[in-house]
Amino acid sequence: MNQVDRFKTLPDNARIQAIGNLFKYNNRKTWDIGVRFKQSTRKALKFSQLPYLSRQVVLNQTVDALPLGFPIEFTLPDRAFWQTATVGDSGLVTYKLSEEQSQKCFVFESAGKTIYLPQLELARGLFFTNNYLANAALINSALDLEFYVDQDPNDDDREFPLDLVINALPTTLCPKVLFDDEGFRHQIAWILLNSDIKNAFNSIYQYFSQERVRAPNVERWTFRFDPPQLKGVKVAARGWKSLDESTWFINRIELLDGLFFPDISDIGYSHPNSTEIKPSSGKGKGGTYPQLPSQREIDEESDGSEDNESALIFCDATQRIYNRVPRTRKVYAKARNSLGGKEDEDKPSTLPPEVSTDDSNSRGDKPRAVVDGLDDQTDNAHLYLNKFDSFFKMLKILEK
Repeated sequence: MNQVDRFKTLPDNARIQAIGNLFKYNNRKTWDIGVRFKQSTRKALKFSQLPYLSRQVVLNQTVDALPLGFPIEFTLPDRAFWQTATVGDSGLVTYKLSEEQSQKCFVFESAGKTIYLPQLELARGLFFTNNYLANAALINSALDLEFYVDQDPNDDDREFPLDLVINALPTTLCPKVLFDDEGFRHQIAWILLNSDIKNAFNSIYQYFSQERVRAPNVERWTFRFDPPQLKGVKVAARGWKSLDESTWFINRIELLDGLFFPDISDIGYSHPNSTEIKPSSGKGKGGTYPQLPSQREIDEESDGSEDNESALIFCDATQRIYNRVPRTRKVYAKARNSLGGKEDEDKPSTLPPEVSTDDSNSRGDKPRAVVDGLDDQTDNAHLYLNKFDSFFKMLKILEK
């Protein structure tokens, strides 16, 4: 695993030893999470940086890091057979900080092995592969306030008729650049259209609002949520094991294979900042998108600025495979003429090297970065065969 972007205040090759509670000081708008490193005295990062954060992950790598534990593959059992436990109950985590040992796990049997899976790590693998969803999880009904699913769209595209359209509302904090990624389009539809998955996501805020502990200067919360039904999903991960290999503690999920996607064929996606570019006469400049230097510095202290287009940065990806996925396409609410340019042609071509992973707000002074840590490996080539068939038939007609 090799991270390109760097955390500003961390040293080279900082290995995560432990992950603790969420907390927020009263004079801050955003939440942090306790993190302990082998090579640093820093004790926290932002919760919005969770796509990067699993136990034994190495940040600011300059050399190839040792693996994150032993590899294991297992199949998740029916949710009815899951129990709750703590990190300390596994007996496999040697970092003895009480906050680490008291973090919540799911525990279950799979193929004769007892698996301890930290609840936060499962939520990261399911939801927190980008910082937008990490931030949204701590806001009451965020997805209901930011998205509207039109079940009866007015669509006249005969070749690609839509079953429904997912509209990002003008109030959304979801950056348009995420809508440009098919993997995220699958992910947000998977959450919004599957009530069990959505309830699991919403349970994060429910526990967060009910259980966080307030002190004079700070609030704290131990992460937990209600898992969705994941029976039969295959997991590839790394972690620690007992000497007889009968008990395992999971450090990081690397693949989720067999996630259930609703049986929907064609989905449209609309974002208020997306504009369809209609060509016009004349010669224009080529389209540009906010370009990134080869390396970004993530400022762990700053909030996101409201003045900049979101920058896209990448972290080590968690792979996922659905049982099926729909065809997807963008739906535009507005159009404008272009002199040969493309969507986003008038956006700036460069951004400063320092970025923030938090949502934009009035205090922010760094460009907001969108962290992409999702690698959707679902095979969907067959969905677009008809489109290519039509193209080749047209070519044959032209040849005649």
